Amino acid sequence: GDEDVAQRIRERQAFQTEDGFSRERFQRVLQQGGLSEAAYIEQVRSQLKRRAMSDIVAAGAKVPDVMAEMEYRYRNEARIADYFTLSHDSFEVDTPGQQALRSYYENNDDAFMAPAYRELTYLHAAPADIAERVKVSEDAIQQAYQERKETYSKPAKRHVKQIVFDDRETARTALDRLMQGRRFAAVAREVQGNAPADLGMVTRDELPDGLAEPVFELAEGRVSQPVETSLGWHLARVTEAQPATTKSLDAVRDELRAELARDKAADRLISMANEMRDALAGGATLKSVAEQFGFELRHLPAVDEQGRNRAGEEIDGLPAPEQFLQVAFNTPQGQRSLVEETDRGGYFVLRVESVTPSQKRPFDAVTDEVRQRLLAKRRADAAKEAATELIEQANAGRDFRALAADRGARVQTSQPLTRTRNQNASAVEKALTDELFAADAGDAFMRPLQDRVAVARVGEIREADPAAAGEAMTSLRQQLGQALQSDLFAQFADSLRQRHTVRVNQAAVDQIVSRVR
Repeated sequence: GDEDVAQRIRERQAFQTEDGFSRERFQRVLQQGGLSEAAYIEQVRSQLKRRAMSDIVAAGAKVPDVMAEMEYRYRNEARIADYFTLSHDSFEVDTPGQQALRSYYENNDDAFMAPAYRELTYLHAAPADIAERVKVSEDAIQQAYQERKETYSKPAKRHVKQIVFDDRETARTALDRLMQGRRFAAVAREVQGNAPADLGMVTRDELPDGLAEPVFELAEGRVSQPVETSLGWHLARVTEAQPATTKSLDAVRDELRAELARDKAADRLISMANEMRDALAGGATLKSVAEQFGFELRHLPAVDEQGRNRAGEEIDGLPAPEQFLQVAFNTPQGQRSLVEETDRGGYFVLRVESVTPSQKRPFDAVTDEVRQRLLAKRRADAAKEAATELIEQANAGRDFRALAADRGARVQTSQPLTRTRNQNASAVEKALTDELFAADAGDAFMRPLQDRVAVARVGEIREADPAAAGEAMTSLRQQLGQALQSDLFAQFADSLRQRHTVRVNQAAVDQIVSRVR
């Protein structure tokens, strides 16, 4: 009803001030969002109706006990695997002849494709390139020094130890003992029962009000008179004094000049980039623009989308490599890109001189690679074949550990693995999980890995007990209940969409977009 709508609006954080709901803030927020009060109230009313409908649809959703128990057993069943691995490299295979190499080459085009290349001419302008051309006056350096003087200054510091007392009389008693030549730490233990507090190296601002001035007037090794602060009565001892320091203008002149030159160069480069755009738009070539503005025109005979040359070597010095390569491979052959700005304040413009499409590399150029790939495949096949034979023997009753020993392998036992939560398991154990839960108790199976094959068997199955789960079972019921409610509401919404045709009010959309603009 209306009261529910009003209550929901009053509770909105966007309309709150320190004193609670503010009608003035409410109206201001609506005005900024381009909403009338009536429209917003109707919007809230619709939201409440949808929520009420959602609650009605989901009200009857109850997770059956048998469903929750089955899900708990499924999620929390644990299995332990016994396993060993066979390395591909441990298998000797025949060296392939020319016919086998040629056949493998012909049947595996994707493995021997050369990437597409671009031949580029480009100009890169960075602030550092023109910093030496920028003149920085002595007046500008002095002004910058004055503006930044605090950054070149270090405040005075004192290494302070202190004893804090509840009253002035006790502090005076302690001071009298110190004046008699007693040690500061010894007096602290006699009067307070513990060692003095060591404040370390502190500035004036790091000391309590009232204590800073007396402390910073002390020479090294001297003790203050009793000083009262909000914390009590202090006796402070300065063990080390560091004076305030400020770097002179002469000490930072070169640093300031370089920094100011970089700033001015960055500003100047913005103007230069606009001038280069105008020159190129007027028909100037990259070469003439480079000469006019004093930048180097560079040439790349070949670069692929990863920034490598034909030898597969990474090309150093590319401006903003990811951005540069994207522009290069989106620019057609014979065309010039726009003048692009980089995230470091530089600019580049490039021309694609030629395009070499991706193509299969000649057999003679990749013979060694073909041989290595074919040998690796033969070793992997031999390892799988051996693993298959071992599995057959294990499932026929042969002792699993004896089989491993015959291959010179050592059996390992996994941690208890579940279907999903195996963060602390080894990489091999994680890879075994799917096959482990698909197999029956005692069954052997294999899992091909990157450079080896794992041979494993189901060593132990630990069933999960919902009756002993306690809070975990309660939490699972809540999760399943929420999922069931979401499914019911999704089905309800889908049935409404099938019964009622939904149309977009384009005029309303256009009106909203025009307000945003």
